Amino acid sequence: MAQSPSTTTPPLIGTAPLSPGVATLNYAASVPGAHTYGASYVGDSNFNSFTLDNASTSTVVSKSASSLSGPTVQPVVVPLGSAGSIPIAVSGAYSGPGILTPSGNVSYAITNSSGATVASCTVGIVSGAVSIPVASSLTAGLCNVAVSYTGDANYSAAITDNIALQIGTLTPVVTYPAQTAIVYGTALNNNNLNATVVYGSTSLASAGTTTYTAAIGTGPSVPVTNATVLPAGTYTLTANWVPNSANVSLYSGATASTP
Repeated sequence: MAQSPSTTTPPLIGTAPLSPGVATLNYAASVPGAHTYGASYVGDSNFNSFTLDNASTSTVVSKSASSLSGPTVQPVVVPLGSAGSIPIAVSGAYSGPGILTPSGNVSYAITNSSGATVASCTVGIVSGAVSIPVASSLTAGLCNVAVSYTGDANYSAAITDNIALQIGTLTPVVTYPAQTAIVYGTALNNNNLNATVVYGSTSLASAGTTTYTAAIGTGPSVPVTNATVLPAGTYTLTANWVPNSANVSLYSGATASTP
């Protein structure tokens, strides 16, 4: 007697109601590629159950998009002479039960302000994230970090915009306009103590404190405010800016003088 061939029942991926006479099932395939699906009907009080082998159809699942995201606050500041790291999240376009997260490696390259590459390597993805190492040997200055993901079996490649990395503190620019003469007995005011502090196009007025001093020639400097009355003479006014506690690791102090 001939032995009957064995059959394997494919896994059930879901059920859908008939409405009316048509069943629609939304299903997220866990891996890309060609997939074959079949359908069966369990029957009801009027109709018998049946399986339609010839109702099977093939569907091609394409790779999903991926994305890389770095720190929202930039530049990332690493103190000069210290090692640091930059966290990067690696995400897929979809998430949920049965959907795998991106896997594989992320490549990075760190270039200095002259455009020279000072570090590059690949880092393995762990739980949807990588940590880009920053060596303690990097010299002071602003760097760019380019990060890319090559993709895997389920996700396509992705590239980030450059991430700003600052080694050491940033140096602001203090601008102190030339002053017009005032008459003895007139107190200094905000028109005299009007230095501005910026880094690039960013105002640092709220990122630190500006204090002022006045000196005649090479004489001693004395603190002044917008209520100070100076004796008659020709003074050099100096504005001294220092970062507040929240910005001391990002900016260095800066100064400027005006006659």
